[in-house]
Amino acid sequence: LTGADHNLTRSLLRRRAKLWASRLHHRPACAYGVARPAGNMHVSLAEALEVRGGPLQEEEIWAILNQSAESLQELFRKADPTALGFIISPWSLLLLPSGSISFTDENVSQQDLRAFTAPEVLQNHSLSSLSD
Repeated sequence: LTGADHNLTRSLLRRRAKLWASRLHHRPACAYGVARPAGNMHVSLAEALEVRGGPLQEEEIWAILNQSAESLQELFRKADPTALGFIISPWSLLLLPSGSISFTDENVSQQDLRAFTAPEVLQNHSLSSLSD
């Protein structure tokens, strides 16, 4: 994306996250790879979809994909193994008021993650490059 496109996607997510968050009760964000003051709030993608009552618009999907890729790139750049122990799902993807994306495994049930977990992990086989 160009710099202008990047600013548009972040601006769109900032507006949407604040709108969705205003409709939900929130807790302080505690997520991987991002140090934030306790006062910052977040909304999970699952909560955003619940509030919308339907699918996201195409521009919202692209904005989330773009910011998710940036967040993952930053996590991999830091190469902090403890920051990579999560499964990406609608419950673990957090939309922050800044327009950024973060990931968490707090308050995410194993049942919520089953559809997003590699089959060999579900079958108790060892992790391999196939599950990456």
